[in-house]
Amino acid sequence: MAKDPLKKVRSLRKTEETWQGTARLARVWITPRNQASYRPYMIAFIEQDQDRVIRTQMVETQPTPERVFDDLIKAMTRPTLGAGRPRRPARLLLDDAELVEALAPRLTELEIRCEYRHTLPLMNNALLEMEAYMNKREPIPGLLKIPGVTPHLVGGLYKAAAFYYRQAPWRWISDAFPIEVRYPPTGKPRYAVVMGQAGETFGLAAYNSTDDLRLLYSGIAPEKTIGRIGWTSLVFEEALATSFDDLDDIAKYGWPVVSESAYPIPIKVTQTGDYTIPSKSELLWFEAAMLAIPSFVRDEMQADRGLPRPAEATLSVAVADGEIDIYLRYPALGFGPTPEPDGVMKSRAQSTSYPTSKERQRIIERREELREKIIGVLVRSDPQADREIAKLAQVYGADDVDLILRTISERASQSALVGEEPGHYRRYRLAFARFGGTRRLLGKQEFEELIFEATKMMAKNLLKPRIVRRPSRRQRELEDLLLVGVEIWEDITPENPPPRPPNFVWPPAGQYSPPLDGLLNLGWQADEQTASAFARRASLQASHASDLLRMVLDEGLRGGWPADAPTWAPLHALRLLGELCAYQTAEPLLSLMEDENDWLSDLLPVVWTAMGPKAAPPLWNYLEQRAAPPQWRGNVIIGLSRMGQKHKSYRREVIDRFIKLLEESPPGDEEANGYVVHALASLLKARQAWPAIRRAYDANKLDDSIITLDDVRQDLGPESSPRPRSRSRKNRKKRRKR
Repeated sequence: MAKDPLKKVRSLRKTEETWQGTARLARVWITPRNQASYRPYMIAFIEQDQDRVIRTQMVETQPTPERVFDDLIKAMTRPTLGAGRPRRPARLLLDDAELVEALAPRLTELEIRCEYRHTLPLMNNALLEMEAYMNKREPIPGLLKIPGVTPHLVGGLYKAAAFYYRQAPWRWISDAFPIEVRYPPTGKPRYAVVMGQAGETFGLAAYNSTDDLRLLYSGIAPEKTIGRIGWTSLVFEEALATSFDDLDDIAKYGWPVVSESAYPIPIKVTQTGDYTIPSKSELLWFEAAMLAIPSFVRDEMQADRGLPRPAEATLSVAVADGEIDIYLRYPALGFGPTPEPDGVMKSRAQSTSYPTSKERQRIIERREELREKIIGVLVRSDPQADREIAKLAQVYGADDVDLILRTISERASQSALVGEEPGHYRRYRLAFARFGGTRRLLGKQEFEELIFEATKMMAKNLLKPRIVRRPSRRQRELEDLLLVGVEIWEDITPENPPPRPPNFVWPPAGQYSPPLDGLLNLGWQADEQTASAFARRASLQASHASDLLRMVLDEGLRGGWPADAPTWAPLHALRLLGELCAYQTAEPLLSLMEDENDWLSDLLPVVWTAMGPKAAPPLWNYLEQRAAPPQWRGNVIIGLSRMGQKHKSYRREVIDRFIKLLEESPPGDEEANGYVVHALASLLKARQAWPAIRRAYDANKLDDSIITLDDVRQDLGPESSPRPRSRSRKNRKKRRKR
């Protein structure tokens, strides 16, 4: 006869007690060294009348009703120390209706009533106390704890934060000059500072007065501003930094979060240096500001086209409660350049005429001369650089100075240690699509050969005094064929798209159904923001990843004529794979580097980083096989490094695995090892890697044309000295004998 598993429970003394029970996500994080952090589930039972914890248990995954029942049996038969003798309650209250439905019939057999309660205050308080004890700090209150704040209001804030994060206005504007914001337009001004251009903390900060801003920009040490400056900010962080209340409410109400590193966290810092949560009115301000600032920066300040221009506008934005107006002005009064007269700005925007070819050549030569002078100022690291550039603006004009500074900045941001050739070829294809005219299209190999030849000629010419510089006929031919310097003449040259010649042959492209076929029409004119806007309108989701991948790898599209819109669809699709965090496509995207006319693979590190650590396993496998050419592996190394920079919880694993790759590298892998050391030192600033780096240099396992030991010292500081041995082994033995 089968043994009754509940016989022992039935024999327990029955009481009139009421117990509360729960099986929910715990208010604590588990952070394994080589795994992603996670929140365990907590199974807990509390005796209601005397507020005694009967049993708690953490489990890694969501417990089944069977597991909860087993833990309840253990709570009755083996209560925790100090919780009393084994016994049965008369009633069990659970905060999960499905769990009540599953357990009630079985508990009826034990003469225990099982009932549902929407909330269990006693259990909630007990878990808060556990959180404070385990995390050694008071629990961070959630946004719904703010008086007057509702789930609907917070949902609007999260949608605005998601929009702001996707638009990423920090790409165009730094925190150097604040934006004056009035919401409502007749209200008091607050001063918004866009955070993120330095690549460390992303978000939006708000200050109440210009006095606070002047103190902020004075260079005073941050700790000395405590007691003198207060501010409110919304920053984007990983889930580990988010209130557990907010994490639970995100799951409950479906508030949108763009990525694993984009949880919006509102913070208020008082003048006493205390951290608290903002008020309802401040949350409403951030909702409106985050919806308005990206379009104001892009459309009014025109910061996506170069240096931000002074601007002023009242915009309408759709917040959770309807359409509202918000006033913005850049720069805030007393900060930054003086706004130009309206007529000047209007004449620029409306100008459509182009100079004659002779006048155009004169302007180009003058801009080249200006570029040389600005580079000279910047290279000297002159403390009076701003004054020198201001003098150049008086001679050459502020617009041309802004243009040259922007092109220099863009060139610097595009330069990379490895894998920059595809980007150069993509920019050539873009210039060809706009100005190719009757020129012939160059393949990538011929493009690189001719660029090398032209660069040597230009370098040789620059060594001559300016007065005797004369480009040779061959140099002029190459510059024209390669469309060299397009960034300094595109605004004064009419576009001349090249017609596709009848003899142009390329593989047939695949067929794509709606809504993805819309990407075929965007063309070269669409930037990253335009593609993102299309994705939102078309409601593209992770389920579209396989078709987006097919579009990226479509040789018929990638090899198409540059002036035809469909050939640019793989570029838009690749960026969207990163935006959608389609980590399952990370491995097949590696094949882009094998294309002989590759013009996309330099973007892979950015795309993999956006996908997050889930994209990493096939990339590590690619490196550990050591079969691919060193430059291809270097591209993967840069991607994993940026992943470690962006996702702080993953940084340690990236460093440890890079060190292992370095120490286990076979002979002949010096170039790839150079990229690994560059990643450890220059990107990850991993001081713990010093011993492994030193051993690699001593063993001649590195290509020091990539990074020298002096470069490593500059990035990481001096080597850590080993701890000195105070006594010899012989002296220590004598000491023990005494």
